[in-house]
Amino acid sequence: MPRALLSHLLALGLGLVAGYLLWGGEAPLPAAITLQPDGSDLSRACAQGVVLDGDLRLEKAALADLADARCLEEIRGDLVVRYSSALEQIALPSLRRVGGAVLIEANPALSALRLPKLEAAGSLVVGSNPSLVSVELGALLSVAGPLRFAGDTGLPSLALPGLERVGGDLVIKDSTALTGLELPALSFVGGSLDIYPNAALLRLDLPALVQAEGHLGVEGNASIEAVNLPVLTRLGAGLYVDANPKLGSVSAPLLARLGGYLDLQDNAILPTLQLPALDTVLGDVELRGNGGLATVSLPALRVIEGPLWFEQNPALVRLDLPRLERIGEQLDLDANAALRELTLPALTQVGRGLRLRDSAGLERVSLPALSRVGDVLELVRAPLLRELDVPEAVRATARLEGVPGI
Repeated sequence: MPRALLSHLLALGLGLVAGYLLWGGEAPLPAAITLQPDGSDLSRACAQGVVLDGDLRLEKAALADLADARCLEEIRGDLVVRYSSALEQIALPSLRRVGGAVLIEANPALSALRLPKLEAAGSLVVGSNPSLVSVELGALLSVAGPLRFAGDTGLPSLALPGLERVGGDLVIKDSTALTGLELPALSFVGGSLDIYPNAALLRLDLPALVQAEGHLGVEGNASIEAVNLPVLTRLGAGLYVDANPKLGSVSAPLLARLGGYLDLQDNAILPTLQLPALDTVLGDVELRGNGGLATVSLPALRVIEGPLWFEQNPALVRLDLPRLERIGEQLDLDANAALRELTLPALTQVGRGLRLRDSAGLERVSLPALSRVGDVLELVRAPLLRELDVPEAVRATARLEGVPGI
């Protein structure tokens, strides 16, 4: 055999062996596919198997569906479908895992998203698909990063029955037709959880949520009537519930610690706030402009590291804070016309000023353990106040204005 031919065959044989060893004895997986506008090359997604070792991207395409990619069980990169005006349906019935992002965005005719076997994704973002009315994600267990539905204005309901964990933020936003949101298994959110503003949403029930590393916000939901968090124990940042005009109840009986603020503002008919296990708030406590709020009960609360504001809650008649020992900044009570009595029996320190203003009905202030007020004790325009029970050293620093009974 000629020496040149022998060398060629030897090189070819070594190459085949090396390729076999490199790919573990299997053919290499297909790499990323970025589709042409007419989608004519979508069939390549399934040409070499059920695993795509890269991205599947469809942008500005004329396809009506993704039928030619139905075989896929795993996409190791991203699944991106956006700006495709003719697309009516995304159905990938075999897809179980997406290693990167799932991004379904700005597809004006898209009515259905069906990923019935998808169990895990790096992130999941569905947004600005105004015709979307059906989402099937029944097998989804976890999302490593953020999960977001935003601006899908026709979507009537969203059910993620198996979802247990979201590693980043979870956002449901600007879904104006959404009346039902089901997250029955969700126990952990690695970022913040925001529900705002969804005009038709009636309830927020998170029966399994134990912890979120960020804040939990419920804001500007015009129809929401109840927020139910029965096993939530900790929020790494704050809890804010703002501008929900039909909200009648907030329940978080096991919530013990807030790493940020407690903010309750402009909830017109909410009658009561009861957080029986809350012990520590590392930020502000602000209750402002809640027209129907009559009772605030925080019986376990010991420490507020920031300021405490109760302002413009005209129906407020009862503040129950029997164990509150320290307020890191100021305490302000302003324009709570129905409040007759302020009693904080355990309060010893207020880091800055203590100011009570425009308390038309206030008759009694009792702060018997107060030993330190960082700035000033100020009572202004409390015409019915007759009893001021504070230690003499603190009383000597008080500034009174429009308090004829003291």
